[in-house]
Amino acid sequence: MHLLLAYAPADGREPAGRLAGLLETLGVTVVEAEPAPQAAGVIALLTPAALTDRAVLAALQQAPAEGRPLLPLSLMAPASFPTAEDLARVLAWRSALASSSAPAQASKYHIVNPVNSTIGDHAVTVNVFGQAAGWSAAETAQLIAALRSQPSAGVPMSAAELRSLCAGLQAQMQGFDLALRQGLALVLARFDASEQRILAPVLARLDAQETALVAAVLDALDERVFPAEELGQHLAVIQMALAQINIRSAHIRDQQLAAAAQHAAEIVSAPSLDVKHKLKVTIPIVPALIAYEEEFELSSGMNLPEVWRRLRARVSGRR
Repeated sequence: MHLLLAYAPADGREPAGRLAGLLETLGVTVVEAEPAPQAAGVIALLTPAALTDRAVLAALQQAPAEGRPLLPLSLMAPASFPTAEDLARVLAWRSALASSSAPAQASKYHIVNPVNSTIGDHAVTVNVFGQAAGWSAAETAQLIAALRSQPSAGVPMSAAELRSLCAGLQAQMQGFDLALRQGLALVLARFDASEQRILAPVLARLDAQETALVAAVLDALDERVFPAEELGQHLAVIQMALAQINIRSAHIRDQQLAAAAQHAAEIVSAPSLDVKHKLKVTIPIVPALIAYEEEFELSSGMNLPEVWRRLRARVSGRR
């Protein structure tokens, strides 16, 4: 994966170098001058000097015209860039691009170590953010969440700190309970490839108990445990909540979850799908949405926790 980094040398060289070092730690190839590969995304560092720098202004104008994905980053304090949050924004941006450009259907392959490898019938790029081990979509989501949980001390993140964070995540992932992995696989197996791409990063945030609850609710849906009227009520609450989230999507910090909510809202609005299928796709993301309910600023009528409580109560046999 290549990224073109545009910055003003007058005040952007040092922060650009720090960002490049972090991205290279994650297996990204950073270029700072044309020609860059046609598919390379563009990150423009908007320092005070960049506003009059011809190269930066040209990158801002040419990227959209050339079909290159563009991420402008405003550097209010270049000396403290990039923070963990800045890096999380870059990874979330690249992760969203990778998800949106993936083919709807492709052959399945078992990949062991290759990094940034292009394979298969539709040229699918795998292990996008990896070195030897690689980062799947779910692992990238975990890394973004871990970065956003780091305390902000007003100093730039170092490559050593990133390597330490990645090593800890890799160790944690390797030590995941087998039941969690099996539970996640069983839940995802219920969905087609396009739905899996929406749900996998969100489901990866759930613990084993939440994953088991999601699976139990989906089983209950298949077994028609819920009265049709109740399903319609639950769907109405979820649909209105998703609509509110999408209205505020540009201001939501967790863009990956906001993107999942947008995809879910499109499915919920599809006239060709029945209530059961719409709930089947949206229920797995409800626990993650509840965790961010305060940030989403949902109105009191959008009571997702109550919907989730009632669904769980049905599964456990309680009213």
